Amino acid sequence: MEPLKQMARQEDGFTLIEIIVAIVVLSSVVVALLEGLSLGWRGARTAEMELAALSVAKARLASAGIETPLQEGRWTGTAADGFRWVVTAVREPAQDAPAAAPARYWVTVEVAWRAGPWSRTRSLELATLKLGAAP
Repeated sequence: MEPLKQMARQEDGFTLIEIIVAIVVLSSVVVALLEGLSLGWRGARTAEMELAALSVAKARLASAGIETPLQEGRWTGTAADGFRWVVTAVREPAQDAPAAAPARYWVTVEVAWRAGPWSRTRSLELATLKLGAAP
């Protein structure tokens, strides 16, 4: 009967290998959860920055020909949160248009930004055709 009690005592509790395996599994789960949360946060931050850049681009595009006269050229500036913008206006050649027809300009706005010190520069571009004063 004594050998059965010794066998029972030897099987009580966890072995070192079982504890190490449990720690490795737990660590893997925690790392996966943190990586998922980090990826979600980065995605939300990217979407927020793109939305702000789109707002800047739309504002610059809407102001072309309103705040400044519509003419060929290139204008640059910076907006809040480090957004850099470039507005380019190019006159479209008038083909078979009457003399009193308004001038047509392709207006392009490019907005560039960096989300962080180690991130690459991102940009977006909007373009539209605007009508200006007759030449």
